[in-house]
Amino acid sequence: MPVNELHHFTILTRDVEKTASFFKTALGFTKGFSPEPGFPVEWLYLGGVPVVHVVHSDNPGDTGSGRIDHAAFNCTDYAAVKSRLDGCDVTVREQTQPEIAVHQIFVESPEGVWLELVFDIDDYKSCQINN
Repeated sequence: MPVNELHHFTILTRDVEKTASFFKTALGFTKGFSPEPGFPVEWLYLGGVPVVHVVHSDNPGDTGSGRIDHAAFNCTDYAAVKSRLDGCDVTVREQTQPEIAVHQIFVESPEGVWLELVFDIDDYKSCQINN
């Protein structure tokens, strides 16, 4: 199955430091490497894996699920997943982040929830060479 496991979820907050501190103090998460996206963010890790991304937003929405920005899944077989998405009537965005060796497809579900599909950059590059 090309979608393998949950990769991370992203929480929107007005106070990145306060939210991240809660996860670190109350739940034992640790701060880890994060790319520099140009806005306040802290990636929180469990066992060396970045599982919660805390991202600043001036308007994070109401409490509860309005603050969950997106969920991400580790995937394989970029070509198969991309082909499947191309056959659907959905909004898709893509980006490559070479500093963390991933290529991402962002897809919007019918109810407006964004899903991030995370591929190893070599999987993505091999498809680009073959096209």
